Amino acid sequence: MEVFIVRELARRINQSTEPKVIVNCLTPGACHSDFAREMSGIGTYAFKAAAFVVARSTEVGSRTLVAAAGAGEESHGEYMADSIVSNDEGVKTQKRLWAELTEKLERIQPGVTKVV
Repeated sequence: MEVFIVRELARRINQSTEPKVIVNCLTPGACHSDFAREMSGIGTYAFKAAAFVVARSTEVGSRTLVAAAGAGEESHGEYMADSIVSNDEGVKTQKRLWAELTEKLERIQPGVTKVV
């Protein structure tokens, strides 16, 4: 859902007359960490076994964050990882999620969506 919201936000920023802001969405992927340090029971072993098989080092994962921070306008609105969400169904979902989100935000704080 986050990817769709970021992509729609980027599209709307392009239509704005305000100064250009580059918006991207990223994931470092599964990285080795102490994420499971407080887990207990059999789930701990399953999680750690899965992490051993699929997780990359935190250094490799952090490269996506560094790439996003240094990326230029070509990255605007893109999902930075091993895959990009870019099909027609995704665009429909993106627009529907944006409409739902902004409706809820307007109920909470009227006028909040006028800045985009």
